[in-house]
Amino acid sequence: MFLLSLNLLAKPNKKEPKETIKIEPDTICTDSISADSIVISQEPVLSFDSETYHFGTLDTLRQDLEYDFNFCNEGLDTLKIHRIITAPGVTILERDLIDQYGFDEGGTIRFVIDPNEIKGKFKKSIYIYSNTPTKKLTLSGTVLRPRY
Repeated sequence: MFLLSLNLLAKPNKKEPKETIKIEPDTICTDSISADSIVISQEPVLSFDSETYHFGTLDTLRQDLEYDFNFCNEGLDTLKIHRIITAPGVTILERDLIDQYGFDEGGTIRFVIDPNEIKGKFKKSIYIYSNTPTKKLTLSGTVLRPRY
């Protein structure tokens, strides 16, 4: 019993901060990093090459609008994508079939907007739910003459 109480006294109750690792940027799946080195989180980090895309001003719309969002897990723990919620008129055309991504792994999600859902200026939101903070992606643009 005495040894047990000494053992409890020797261990502090404080949580130690999670370790961070410094690595060179060329080992990360996103090529847009320009720093000499970066600090990597122990937690999963869902990172997109862009969180918005603007289609610009289109005279008329005769076909679906498509865009690919590329993502990467920039954290050391496994990223787990739980679900994706899209605005009305936006569907997922293609998506990598796996839902878990290790460090430096990523994929692509292709979204398509139905032209019948667009009139004038539009802004469509997409929410990515995972074991990281929720990400909001946005597709926007303007159609001068909607498809009839």
